[in-house]
Amino acid sequence: MISYLDIYSIFLILIGLTYIAFLFLALNKKGTSLTFVLLFLSLFGIIYITGVILQLYAKTTEQMMFYQQVKFLGAPFIPFFILLFSFKTKYNRYPKPRILVLLILIPISILFLLYTNNYHHLYYKDFVMTEVEGYHIYSRTPGMLYGFSQAFIGSAVLYSLSIHIDLWIKEKRTINSFNFIMIIGISLAFLIGAIHVFRILPTGVDLIPFSFLAIALSMGISILKYDILDSRELYDLKVYPILKEGIIVTNKNFIVTYVNHAATNLIKTIDISMIGKHLTETELGRKIFENGKNDLNIDYLEFINRADKALYKSKINGKNKIVYYEK
Repeated sequence: MISYLDIYSIFLILIGLTYIAFLFLALNKKGTSLTFVLLFLSLFGIIYITGVILQLYAKTTEQMMFYQQVKFLGAPFIPFFILLFSFKTKYNRYPKPRILVLLILIPISILFLLYTNNYHHLYYKDFVMTEVEGYHIYSRTPGMLYGFSQAFIGSAVLYSLSIHIDLWIKEKRTINSFNFIMIIGISLAFLIGAIHVFRILPTGVDLIPFSFLAIALSMGISILKYDILDSRELYDLKVYPILKEGIIVTNKNFIVTYVNHAATNLIKTIDISMIGKHLTETELGRKIFENGKNDLNIDYLEFINRADKALYKSKINGKNKIVYYEK
């Protein structure tokens, strides 16, 4: 008869394969810093899930604790990269270096607490292995600083959720956006994490992999459906923001991937809520596609469509015509 731990182990393997798939996706779409985030999120996810799987087959308490240490080579860093992903999608930049250093010190501190726990027992007061239906699971009594890691994970997840809720509200609460998908994934992750922390399900069943999987899946769907990694980041971050000319960048399917500050100043209907939408879903885009000209008399607005490896531009000039050229 199949036990719940048999099913659990199968799901863990599937989660591991999912992280491997995201790793290859990131390697395939190399070139942007969002890809960089997905790459490291996948790597740490693979490390974490490997530790979880190995724990099920541990023979001694020492092995169980060793695999716990393997898990924590990945676990504390996953919320860090989730936070970076959300921050980057909203502000098109990363936090300032000193903030990044402070943030990365938190998962490093958690890792240090776990690896030195035998000397101070501040993270776990005790760590006990038991055998259930042929598998080995553990129970632990939280130490004084155990809540530190849970607070970090919870804060990172909630902050990321607040970012996507804010962007979603600016998108007029449309469900056809990557922010809505991220809200679903992060909310589900928070719910699963709460169930794990309060030990609602059987002892030893680590639900955190499912929590991280919910976020990873929402990120993967966003990346594949809305092509949010498909951008010329060198221009987006270094050139477009300082241009006085308004810039709207789309991918090859005319999904908006970037809007610079100058464009938002040209007309009120242009803002970051356009990101993730097809150009024709915006008032300005519909006018351009339907009429083939600039009825709004904006002389300094430029649409850039990235088709395959070539960069195509459609520029609205002073004569109210769209001029196409390739760079």
